[in-house]
Amino acid sequence: MKYKIQILAILSIIFFSSQVKKTPRRIKIEEEVEKRVQQFRQSKNDRCAQKVMDRAIEIVDSTLLIQAKVKMSNVVERPEKPEKPEIKKATDTEIVEPIF
Repeated sequence: MKYKIQILAILSIIFFSSQVKKTPRRIKIEEEVEKRVQQFRQSKNDRCAQKVMDRAIEIVDSTLLIQAKVKMSNVVERPEKPEKPEIKKATDTEIVEPIF
């Protein structure tokens, strides 16, 4: 029992002495640390959002390209121009005379 009281007394002394009063300097330091942590988190979130947007743009662009290729494959292509037919020369070699 004696040891329990001593341990309790030691723990209570440690607990009450660990509570440090916040001086104006300490408050400013904590504020600056909090400000920097917030800036870091914001920049990290911005970078992550930018990466997500870049990846989403890649996915959308590739999807649109695939859709365009599929649509173009369904379009009937224009037929090729036909070859010129051979012109046969007349086998009749008589000279045509005027009617009147």
